[in-house]
Amino acid sequence: MTKISRSALATALTLACASSMATASQPTDSRFIQVSGESSATVVADHYEIHVELVVRNADRSAVKRQLDDKRNALRALTQKLGVAAEDMGYTRAELQEEFKWQDNERQRIGFSMQESWWIKAQGVNHNGQLLAALAQSSAVDSYRSQPSVDGQAAYRSAMVAALQDAKAKAELMADTLNSCLGPVQQIQEQGMHSAPQPLMMKSAVQAEMADAPGHAQVSSQARVNVVWQLVNCTDMP
Repeated sequence: MTKISRSALATALTLACASSMATASQPTDSRFIQVSGESSATVVADHYEIHVELVVRNADRSAVKRQLDDKRNALRALTQKLGVAAEDMGYTRAELQEEFKWQDNERQRIGFSMQESWWIKAQGVNHNGQLLAALAQSSAVDSYRSQPSVDGQAAYRSAMVAALQDAKAKAELMADTLNSCLGPVQQIQEQGMHSAPQPLMMKSAVQAEMADAPGHAQVSSQARVNVVWQLVNCTDMP
């Protein structure tokens, strides 16, 4: 019979215990599932700034200034009627320009011109539509466009929540098919895209006619997420 020394026996027991502890620390369930979810949200722009151009031309210098004053007064009356506050509009004062043409190889002055740029803040979609409709009918206005803006973060967050819900619904369906349940989330990756609203061009200085465009603008945000869950036995769920 082989004799084993006390030191050798102690070493063997130590290794056996260490091996048992290492095995016990291994996860009992190492199954995972990765699912992608996506969604989009569309919101109507809630802020609009309308840019207006007033243009006058005349052979007489003083007549140009009088005509521009008339257009200014007409625009102020229009905006006042539609409830635009004084602090919600303003302009960059125009400078008098000389206009020339070439005739018989000589440059001849034919008159004067002034072009003035105004900005008007609309209070929401309906107010924007009212202002655009009035500007379309005004002979004092030569060109205008409405620049919409929106809280893009709100649209994206709404889309991201929906994308996470979409991913979870898919994962639960897959887990149920595998007779398992979703455990803790192991990893989340997100990616999104935000599209800015385009200006609503309603009347151009070249064509001077109203375009077939709506009085509001929309912006869409898309969100996509990839989520990794651990799969567990349903009997292990609390």
